[in-house]
Amino acid sequence: MMISAPDIGYQYQTLKSDSGSEEDEYTLIVPVTKIEGTAAVSGATTAAVTKTTRSQAIYPNKMAVYPNGQEFRNPAFNGTLEIEIQSEYYEAWGRYLSAELGQSAEYNHDTKTVRVSLTPYDRTAVAVGGSDPRINVITAALYSDTMLQTTHLNSHSTIDSYDSRVGGYDSSNMTSGADVVIGGPLKLNNPAGVYGNVTAAVVENNNPGDITGAIDTEFTSGLPTLEPIDAMIVGHITRIKEDNDNDNASSITVDANDIELDCTNDCELSAGSYYVNQTVNVKKTMTLDTTKGDIELAIDDGMKFEADKGTIQIIGDGKVFIYMAGGDIGIKQSTVEIPNDNAIQFWMFNLDSAAVTFEGGSEFTGIVYAPGATIIIKSDTHVYGAVVGYLADLQSNAGIHFDRALLGGTAYKAPTYEWDYVKPNTTLPPVKFLLGTERTVTVELE
Repeated sequence: MMISAPDIGYQYQTLKSDSGSEEDEYTLIVPVTKIEGTAAVSGATTAAVTKTTRSQAIYPNKMAVYPNGQEFRNPAFNGTLEIEIQSEYYEAWGRYLSAELGQSAEYNHDTKTVRVSLTPYDRTAVAVGGSDPRINVITAALYSDTMLQTTHLNSHSTIDSYDSRVGGYDSSNMTSGADVVIGGPLKLNNPAGVYGNVTAAVVENNNPGDITGAIDTEFTSGLPTLEPIDAMIVGHITRIKEDNDNDNASSITVDANDIELDCTNDCELSAGSYYVNQTVNVKKTMTLDTTKGDIELAIDDGMKFEADKGTIQIIGDGKVFIYMAGGDIGIKQSTVEIPNDNAIQFWMFNLDSAAVTFEGGSEFTGIVYAPGATIIIKSDTHVYGAVVGYLADLQSNAGIHFDRALLGGTAYKAPTYEWDYVKPNTTLPPVKFLLGTERTVTVELE
């Protein structure tokens, strides 16, 4: 029988979310007490508590992350919350948890274990107006919050920088300050060069001189984190699908439900927003004329963007934004041409499921912003701008050349997110906030 109830509780109360707003929601509170001390002794003895630490937060905890890099933060969302207790008195624990949490307990009598599962809200995002400074300012040549995979820099590959406000990339305009910030390991297969600081979980390089700046493997400034942009991309694609300037583009054709931008021959887009749901294949010259304003191109239904021995040239001072719904990006023996290598003018956004490959001696000027995508830059290929996403491989004689003009903060203003929490399909009230604490009690046997 239970002598006194533990402090585990499931209650309706007012709490602040990470955004600072107060919300009345169901909260799961789990305090954990760890007991430490000397080993058991035989015979009669006494015990005394010699030290008790203050409670420390286990959840939420911005210093702790899930395997995908997401911080332990509130509101809790998605997945399953499980409480599992192994005890000689597991059946009494099960009766208590069932009554307190309103959920059936699962017993394993062989291991004397009880488990109760709870369902958090599903978290969905809706893009709304405003600007997100994490997207607005690109601060590194390579930025990724992927934690488990290794980024390889191969023989004679280079990460350096230039400033398009001064001129295009060349030996006289090449500088350091091309930082690399990744959540996982970095391996340099010498000789390879990073002209800037490196923040990574592990840095493996045989020649320390290959990195000119500081090396931080302790994440003293915190783990790299990126808000997911899938909802933002889908929002833009939906908006452009509903209201676009396709009628003004002679290169866009409609056949039944297929809407195609035909760039197998020369094609051109001027200022406006355009929607297609077929692969865009640049075989010759694609001219993007921003003289009268920015250009938006939405590529829907997971279709690809491919340039094969083609040229993408940008005219004017405006910007080009390409939003893709997960289709692969392939740049092969192709060039993106912008005066002074001004990377700010060309942005490609893609979903986490995408694969991005540059190959065949291509020269790409712009920003690839696809936080969860896998990116490969093959031999003799160069990217002028920045890469946001998991770079698996920077092959031999390839380079990422960071445009320091991106540090100005005027590159791109993306929508912020308005998070909506959807209750799961259950008659029981789900968990929205999780509060977990831990303290240690030291017991010494006398």
